[in-house]
Amino acid sequence: MVIVERMKAGSKKSIFREYYVQTALGVSSVINLLPTIGVVGPHRLQSLYGIDITEPNLLLMMQHRAVLFGLIGGILGGSIWWKQWRPISFAAGLLSMGSYMLLGYSLSPSLKDFNAHIQRVFWIDAVGVVVLGSAAMLSICSPQQPEGEKSS
Repeated sequence: MVIVERMKAGSKKSIFREYYVQTALGVSSVINLLPTIGVVGPHRLQSLYGIDITEPNLLLMMQHRAVLFGLIGGILGGSIWWKQWRPISFAAGLLSMGSYMLLGYSLSPSLKDFNAHIQRVFWIDAVGVVVLGSAAMLSICSPQQPEGEKSS
């Protein structure tokens, strides 16, 4: 009877863990897909980042950046269903959002040198790092058997 209860508890934890990981991947996917709208043109990029992006070289770089966000968001979204994608999606998502935060902090630790749009992106990425990082840890550290059971 105790073994059955442990198995049920283990299954519930495992189901919750999987729902959390899937939800975290979905949230992180949306965070990365939203900037993809910048591909449309400078007016969309200005609404995202609060800066005028009409210079052709900068516009090209920012639109290309939007495409790359689409790739990362797509991989994160796809890994909800294809578990074999998860290691690379965790790495790509965490490196993308984490590097933005690290670069921002290294340029202005108080973030005061950035406009409100850029600061908002920083804090959205901070949420993304926490959510995706915790999901990655759950995926990496999840036991393959119910608690209390020892492998033979």
